[in-house]
Amino acid sequence: MPPRVLPDTLFARNHLEMDDEGVFRLTARGRSLYQPHPAHMALEDGTASEPMRSLALLRKRLGEIFRDPLACNDAAGRLREMGQQVDALVRRSPDACIAAILITPCPEYTLQHALNASVLATLLGMQAQLDADELETVTLAAMTMNIGTVRLQDLLAGQASPPSTSQRQLIRLHPILSSALLREMGVTDPRWHETVQTHHEEWNGRGYPFLLNQEEIGDAAHIVHLADIACAKLMPRGYRSRLPARQALAQLYQNRDEQFDVRLVSLLVRELGFYPPGGFVELAGGELGVVVKRGASAQSPLVVLPDAPQHILDTTTPEHPIKGAAMPPRINLQQYEALTRLWENLA
Repeated sequence: MPPRVLPDTLFARNHLEMDDEGVFRLTARGRSLYQPHPAHMALEDGTASEPMRSLALLRKRLGEIFRDPLACNDAAGRLREMGQQVDALVRRSPDACIAAILITPCPEYTLQHALNASVLATLLGMQAQLDADELETVTLAAMTMNIGTVRLQDLLAGQASPPSTSQRQLIRLHPILSSALLREMGVTDPRWHETVQTHHEEWNGRGYPFLLNQEEIGDAAHIVHLADIACAKLMPRGYRSRLPARQALAQLYQNRDEQFDVRLVSLLVRELGFYPPGGFVELAGGELGVVVKRGASAQSPLVVLPDAPQHILDTTTPEHPIKGAAMPPRINLQQYEALTRLWENLA
């Protein structure tokens, strides 16, 4: 990893330092940022059907680390084990994992975003044919890229006003803060740190915190960046609902070769489709359907009607064409529990 320069801001100088080897570390004042904090309302582990239950258990384990990171024993080992579980779930039940991104309520935004981004980055990394070591790096970096600013990210998710000056400064430093906190937690893998530190660098050289040029951004970091932004668009905020997948993908595609590598954006569109699992669609007959599985093309998923979940409809047939995407509703816990059963037999 080439040497980086610590941004010259008051916050950075007070909370971060570089050692003689050019490694970012937290100062004593920086460590004080990461005191234990309580959980919000959590999803019950036993209510969802598989494979959503496994994702819920992963979310619970990840939350234990996020809420008191400096007290976590063998954090690196525990996170690697969770990364292996994400990889296994994605390989076994990719449609259900995509659906979980779109339907899971977000009482703890940053925690859910970490799991969602890890799932999507893993899917993208597989499609990009990364080798096993680089794929693991992508999975773990996506899971931990925001660990240094969990409380701020949760606050911003429900904040209707633009970020304040101090919040903006923290946003631009969070890749370094997350890396420094991971080092305090015992993570030493240089690829992991490199990917976390550079996951907000952009193709046009206007990313942060280092303003890297295109050729300086690794594939792993760019995949994590794309998964991060895509999941942010597909998740609800306190001031807005989830964006329909087609609209979110269109916004990303408009920035191809500017903010994002066009090759990776094309892989993302191919992987999700215009109507991804967990999305809602209106059929030509006016019925509201739920997409449960990707089809042969981006335009033709398999759909069920909520009142007849046992009958899977093929939207390539003349009987069940899709009229268009339906606006994603805000899903409460009871609706979530019912929806998870749609993927139980598809796992």
